[in-house]
Amino acid sequence: MKTTPGQKLIDSDTSMPIKSMTGPSMTFFNGQLWIAYIDPQSRVYVACRHDNDPTTDKWKTYQVWTNVSDGAQAMSDYRPSICAYQNKLMVFWKGRSDEFIRCQAQDGTGNWWSKATQLKGVKGGDFQSANAPVAAATLSRLTLAWIDRDDKIWFSSTDERTANAKWWDAATQDVKVKGTPATSSYPPAIAVLKDATHFYWRNSENGGILHALLDNSKVVAPDGPLDRGNWQAGAENAVLTRGTKAWIISPAENDQNDISVMTNGGKKRISLMNANPDAYSARPCGAAIVPGIPTVNAKPWRIFLTWRMSTSEGDAHELREQTFIMED
Repeated sequence: MKTTPGQKLIDSDTSMPIKSMTGPSMTFFNGQLWIAYIDPQSRVYVACRHDNDPTTDKWKTYQVWTNVSDGAQAMSDYRPSICAYQNKLMVFWKGRSDEFIRCQAQDGTGNWWSKATQLKGVKGGDFQSANAPVAAATLSRLTLAWIDRDDKIWFSSTDERTANAKWWDAATQDVKVKGTPATSSYPPAIAVLKDATHFYWRNSENGGILHALLDNSKVVAPDGPLDRGNWQAGAENAVLTRGTKAWIISPAENDQNDISVMTNGGKKRISLMNANPDAYSARPCGAAIVPGIPTVNAKPWRIFLTWRMSTSEGDAHELREQTFIMED
């Protein structure tokens, strides 16, 4: 396979035994890779990969419940978000028939909270999203972000004492550009780097990716567009962090919807299409840092990527997976 400087594939892409209406979200929890997705009937699921060997394809699925006792199923029309926090898997989704954001959690073995939580701020008021909510966690704080019907970005956070409760910090629009609330036609991506929370979002006006830092619950003024505005996103991004580095992964804004990767600041930018002609997707990707395979590559880590095939390139609900490493 052909590769570009800064990137090396370490296995061929593989069709997953899972069907999804959109691209999945992904996290790494207790030594296992987890995804959250909605099936073709709009039911919310999570699934874990039983090992990290790219030559195998072992996934176990769990349905997400809004009420375990009566078997009420979680339903959504947008992709759910999943992250690991305080020894729990936290799953967030927008209701299929409403805009309320709900949360469920399990311990990684299929044991859920008895009921899902409908999220509210400390001053009241339900959190309502027009699209997929997104979540990320530091060791002591969980942050959630979403967009409303006017494409304005909102966020809230909670700490370990209240993560199981309905009440979070009051939702705020403090992510601003030149004093005006930031807007995006797609949900922002949030990630943790050096115990600080970073926001990345697609600018509604030109498709460029902007960045802001959430430090001690206060938003630092956004940077200018990444790569001087040349980095365009066709959907919401996935952001990975390790050490002091961040990688932004998104379907590119072009006719082919190829999946591209760049490091924070635009120092490196590669297209997975250069190495894998099947890396098409018009939907957001799921990505996570996972342990390396000593017999395959010398690095102790690698990037695991999943995406949903574009309808013109394959099964409309097919998920594919692939791993690769990035040069330091």
